[in-house]
Amino acid sequence: MAGRICELALLLLGLALGSQEALPPPCESQIYCFGELLHQVQMAKLYPDDKEFVDMPLSTAPDQVLRNFDRLVEAHNYSIPREQLQAFVHQHFQAKGQELQAWTPGDWKDSPKFLQKISDPKLRAWAGQLNQIWKKLGKKMKPEVLSHPERFSLIYSKQPFIVPGGRFVEFYYWDSYWVMEGLLLSEMAETVKGMLQNFLDLVQTYGHIPNGGRVYYLQRSQPPLLTLMMHLYLTHTGDIAFLRENIETLALELNFWAQNRSISVDIEGQSYVLNRYYVPYGGPRPESYSKDTELADTLPEAARELLWAELKAGAESGWDFSSRWLVGGPNPNALSSIRTSRLVPVDLNAFLCQAEALMSTFYTTLGSCHSTPSEIGESTQQCPPEHGLGTGPGLGRPFAQKISEARDLTGWVRPLGPRDFSAHAKANNQAKAQEGSAWLPSDSSAAPGEQAQAAKYRNLHAQREAALRAVLWDEEKGAWFDYDIENRKKNHEFYPSNLTPLWAGCFSDPGDVDKALKYLEDNQILNYQHGIPTSLRNTGQQWDFPNAWAPLQDLIIRAGLWIGALGRELLAPGPLFPPWGLSLPGDNQILNYQHGIPTSLRNTGQQWDFPNAWAPLQDLIIRGLAKSSSPRTQQVAFQLAQNWIRTNFDVYSQKSAMYEKYDISSGGQPGGGGEYEVQEGFGWTNGVVLILLDRYGDQLTSGTSLASLAPHCLGVVLLLSLLSW
Repeated sequence: MAGRICELALLLLGLALGSQEALPPPCESQIYCFGELLHQVQMAKLYPDDKEFVDMPLSTAPDQVLRNFDRLVEAHNYSIPREQLQAFVHQHFQAKGQELQAWTPGDWKDSPKFLQKISDPKLRAWAGQLNQIWKKLGKKMKPEVLSHPERFSLIYSKQPFIVPGGRFVEFYYWDSYWVMEGLLLSEMAETVKGMLQNFLDLVQTYGHIPNGGRVYYLQRSQPPLLTLMMHLYLTHTGDIAFLRENIETLALELNFWAQNRSISVDIEGQSYVLNRYYVPYGGPRPESYSKDTELADTLPEAARELLWAELKAGAESGWDFSSRWLVGGPNPNALSSIRTSRLVPVDLNAFLCQAEALMSTFYTTLGSCHSTPSEIGESTQQCPPEHGLGTGPGLGRPFAQKISEARDLTGWVRPLGPRDFSAHAKANNQAKAQEGSAWLPSDSSAAPGEQAQAAKYRNLHAQREAALRAVLWDEEKGAWFDYDIENRKKNHEFYPSNLTPLWAGCFSDPGDVDKALKYLEDNQILNYQHGIPTSLRNTGQQWDFPNAWAPLQDLIIRAGLWIGALGRELLAPGPLFPPWGLSLPGDNQILNYQHGIPTSLRNTGQQWDFPNAWAPLQDLIIRGLAKSSSPRTQQVAFQLAQNWIRTNFDVYSQKSAMYEKYDISSGGQPGGGGEYEVQEGFGWTNGVVLILLDRYGDQLTSGTSLASLAPHCLGVVLLLSLLSW
């Protein structure tokens, strides 16, 4: 039903655009989101970055500012001289950042325990400096943001938080997932809890989490990782009371995506409901106003509102921008061809699939425990002995095991516990959807309400898993691919997001794992020494080659968890996997790049394309290989970690800064492309580096040159080690 509603909304959107009716603005502010003042200032380009103006607080009430501006406009017949416009802004606005103040987290520690694992003194000192950066990235809001919200574009947050860095001085949604994981390694669970509480408050207020902490971001979100963030926090703290207080808010956010971002796709007579990024709000993005306006000027007037809506959808994806969203357009290298909402993304649906599985687990656990008043007036948790949860406000390690079997012997956090794959190996998609995911917990001792909710999410997970298989999976290529709704076909370009279902544990056929491994080998992505690229297309967009981004490194690494864990069951010696080695086709020639794995193979000029690499993609590959018990495979994982650490360390040694992305075509330098200069900081990059230093600290070194494995050697190492596992 939700999918039908979304289709109807798209139809109405098309009709509105066809009649040149404007879509609603991104927020109600006639200063920060739409209106003549915003247009005049941004098109005059008073500041090198459009974001600077819309981040500036007002010096007086907005009504007074608008009245004064109307008089200025009338006096100059809408042609205000630049000098007078600049003077007006100086008179009525304060410098950006005035509403925020530096904050040192109260739980920050000078020497978190993981530092002692790092043998190399230079790397240990570097890790200590990265730990210090948390204090530089800490922010809290001044009281006037709460008392006079109309004077700020900033959305009030009660709890202090960690920002990404650079131009990004407010919170951002999906960045915070990897930031939180790094903070937890730094033993800063209270900081993480506060950030989670801010997000939960936003869901209570708006029904979803905005892209970032500004009013101009209100009508678009980012990849929905709130439930996964809660899972990270729980695996470190066992704070079941916090989960109980907020479980319905987690459900509320997922409901937003079900009601507002779903679409029905018909494949071979069967309808499947999946999700997409979709932001039916008009006008240029305020923080990129002049760029969006100039881009729209290249199109007929009737097409401009649709362009702006698609740009917002691209921003909602977190990949702003990439060739992923240009495929199928009239010019696949031009940003004006963007069509984000007409694609069903693999990663979005994998994130939701994992969230649904976690929600089933959460409800099952809560139904098995009940709260009772304690003598000190705090709620304690009473859990049956068979659950191993114990009693107390913090349930600790046993609860973490119950929630997800989150850590194995290697120390990595993984999405969920292992499944009984044999129960699903021969089932078809429809049967899997009907039977539910049998590996998810089903507890008859849970309370009736929690039982019903656990069953609901268990079924939603099974339905989505079947939809991923039917709509996005390509049997021949051995991976999942974004689906083009209009052209009714998959986008077969390489992107690390193609393997997100492995990272999320959202698959059930064991044959998928060896096919996915071969997909990685065919694309030769494991030989990029300085990071995994966002794509293999150099489009000029920041989410394309040559940039590498932190979250995508994580996706690939965690996808490999399943490859390592299941390898011995899936791969047996034979014609396909001979024990003497494997010849790799390498038609994309990714192995030619010696400084990291790109985000795509297309150079479009966008930051999420070639040649950029982002840290979480490195994490995804490394964690996957490290799950194997084979010493050889673990050595490959270590070498990839070594290469990425040295890339980051070398750049830091030269520039005393960490960056959001790295250019793997220039020896691992700061990345480029996109709408702004590469930013320093940087939250999720720091988080991934800390994860790797925690895992390999006793082996990593800061010196000597980067190492690589020849293509055939890498194939032998991977396959033989899996066979012997």
